[in-house]
Amino acid sequence: MELSKPERWILSNQYRILEKSYPKNKKEFAQCRKIIENGYVLEYDNISMYIDDEMSVGECKRVLDILSMHSALYLSAQKLRYKPKEKIIFRGFDGNNEPKQLGYARFYLDDLQRFLEIKKITQSKDYNSHFPTSTLYGMMLDEWDKCENKYDLTKVEIDRILNVHVK
Repeated sequence: MELSKPERWILSNQYRILEKSYPKNKKEFAQCRKIIENGYVLEYDNISMYIDDEMSVGECKRVLDILSMHSALYLSAQKLRYKPKEKIIFRGFDGNNEPKQLGYARFYLDDLQRFLEIKKITQSKDYNSHFPTSTLYGMMLDEWDKCENKYDLTKVEIDRILNVHVK
């Protein structure tokens, strides 16, 4: 990572404020400030290790599509009083292989309190599937996209979406 002088100046000032605001952590913030002020580029990654890489707009929209699809499956089945053979389940995302998707789903479900119905159909309270789910969700989304009214599904459409299999 490279930082311009103005960026380093701003960060230096931020660390100086943090030093004064949090006396218990003054030493750590002072070290970070010195790294920035002196331009120790090798150390930049150490002070930014808790900053994740960005998710693209497309990656974010895909997670929202997956959440929307699960919501539509659950609400449509409930409206129809239909209990499909394969229970409607939101498996989540794999923390090892899909950490960005998992984090974004957690943000929407827990922080923003959106898609609350998904909490009723999740396998795990932390939404970690412990196995990759993106391929399965992609196939389910392909079927969901074929539906005439994606938010008011029929029994046949619900079954078709739930019964896709990873090849």
